[in-house]
Formats: sequence, structure tokens, C-alpha cells
Amino acid sequence: MTKDDNQEEGPQSVDRIQAAMERYRSSPIPERSFVLTGSSGFPSVVEPRSDVVSETVEPFSCKGEKSRFLPYLLDQSISDTYKILRTQVLQRLQSRGWNVLGVTSSFPKEGKTQVAVNLAMSIANEKNHTVLLIDGNLRNPSVTKFLGIPDRKGLSEYLQGGGIPLESLLITPNYPGFLLMPGGESVHDPVDLFGTPKMGAFLEETKHRYHDRVILIDLPPVLDKADVLVVGPHLDAVIMVVEENRTDQQRLRESLLSLNGVVPVLGTVLNKAYKAV
Repeated sequence: MTKDDNQEEGPQSVDRIQAAMERYRSSPIPERSFVLTGSSGFPSVVEPRSDVVSETVEPFSCKGEKSRFLPYLLDQSISDTYKILRTQVLQRLQSRGWNVLGVTSSFPKEGKTQVAVNLAMSIANEKNHTVLLIDGNLRNPSVTKFLGIPDRKGLSEYLQGGGIPLESLLITPNYPGFLLMPGGESVHDPVDLFGTPKMGAFLEETKHRYHDRVILIDLPPVLDKADVLVVGPHLDAVIMVVEENRTDQQRLRESLLSLNGVVPVLGTVLNKAYKAV
């Protein structure tokens, strides 16, 4: 079956991903990183504007893993691959008038947070866009840890109430065009928080505040808990991070089927692959 590029990914795409994995395994080219299958749409030109945030922090001011992130990547080919990923993501979003995108995976530790942070940085480098990265993995918020930023209040405190102003939780990691909403304190079972009207109102407000902004949400894994299924209806789409040699066909198919009718899957990012296609 041939799938039009304008359609979202579904269970029928699993065979294509598996075939791509086989091509990567047989390739002699050294390890690259990511591929998002297909592309469509055209970028738009927007007007720049400035943000008001509560605080500017220096990333990697405490223990962080610099070499895994865009400004510090030593391999230019990986940086270039993120540019390709950024272009494909933006084209697909713009062709549909979307700007709220979740980043998830089937299992933990497939690299989705690293992909989310680097994609956010890459979008921020694009002069016609800004990005808000939300740490939505409230069971195990880790974006600030990855960036080497000290823990602070964030989305979990906002959703639990207490009259905390939204603006007081937004920070910029000293990276132009990049705004961050930390996850805050971990929550044992955030499903009820994601299902509150406050979560929907928060995403609707951020979605429409600036027309040049892309909202990325680092989500928990799909097959881990019900979190993604609850927050999914508030999103425009998700991308699925698949780790080569770890995520098998059946599990990937289960993930895509579970999202069917909940939220469109914009594409699949093959992580830790041998060759970009």
C-alpha cells in the first residue's frame, strides 16, 4: 500500500519503518541520528516579537550533558539531520495550520526527551519561529535535568492550583527564541491533572497567543501509562520516537493503534539509526 505524504502515520507505516531499519543495519555509514518520513507544505513568513518571562537561566550551569545537545554537538552531520527534521516538522504543521506537537515513544529511554530538546533548539534557530518546550512527563520530569538547570516549579504546580501565575513559571535557558515550561515536582498519577479544564485552557491559550510559536510537549511513553491518551485530544499531533534495535514491530503497532482516533501521528523519528534517508 502506498501512503500519501499528506496523511498522518498509522499502523500501516510499521512495515516501512521496519524496512528502513533493515537498510540502516546493512549500511557501512557511521551512526547518524534521526529521520522523519515524508514531508509536505510550505513555510510561512511571520513577524518577530519578544517574550516576557520570569527568569533567564544559564543552561548547563550545573550537571548537564552538553555533548548531547545542539549547540555543543561535535558531529555536524547530526546537527544537519536536526535541520532536516525541523524542516519536515514545520512543513507538516504549517500545511495543516497546527502548532501544538507532542513528542512520545513506546517505552522509556528511547531518546524522546533528547529529541524534544534538540528539535526545540533547532526550531528556535529558525528566524521565523519561536518555540515553547513544555515538560509534560509529570511522572518523571527531566527536561531541566537534561539541560543542567536546577529544579524549579512548573506545570505540575500550575495544574494543581494555588494561584501561581503562568508567567512566573516560564523561563528562557539563555537561548534566543526558546521558552521553557519545566515539569516541576513529579506527580505519582497525573492523569487527573491532564484531564482538567485547566490543562485544556492552558494549551489553548498558549496555542493562540503567538502565531509564530511552536509548542512542543515532552510526553511520557505511550505504552507506559494512560497520560498520553488523556492529553492527546488537546494536541494537534504527536511524533513517535523509535529506537533502532529496541522497539519491535508489534510494540510500535500497539503504540500507533492506541493513538488512533485520539491524536494524529505526524511522523516517526528513528533514533540511533545508522543512516538518514
